[in-house]
Amino acid sequence: MARYSGNPLLEVDGRPEYPDDQGFIAEAWADAWSYKKDLPEGREDWVDALVTEDELPAPVARKLTMHSRSLAGTRIYGGGGDGEEAEKIGIIIIESLDARGLKSTTGQMLPEAQWFKVVDALVKTYHLSLNPGSDSS
Repeated sequence: MARYSGNPLLEVDGRPEYPDDQGFIAEAWADAWSYKKDLPEGREDWVDALVTEDELPAPVARKLTMHSRSLAGTRIYGGGGDGEEAEKIGIIIIESLDARGLKSTTGQMLPEAQWFKVVDALVKTYHLSLNPGSDSS
């Protein structure tokens, strides 16, 4: 798990856990890629949107420090098959403070980015070290 931001206010540790059944993380995990834009600018409306649209618990939504208004995410796969047969081992999510800072194609284009290939390899290596019997290549 890692986080990067060019904004020093956002380059802080976030939540200690990121459940895969809550919020945008759940969408990206379940759907292989996901995209969201035009989240509200006002803090209370933004929290309400996360609670109603993404089923994020209200106390969790209120504690989030990055008021992301557009997001794109894609799943990382390990070895052992294609499509539904492939092992799901992680996700990468990009967030923007701009309501339309990311485009619907961003999540699908992520695997082509050079940095994605490096992160993908690191996640697979880390996953393999935790699961030595796994065939993530």
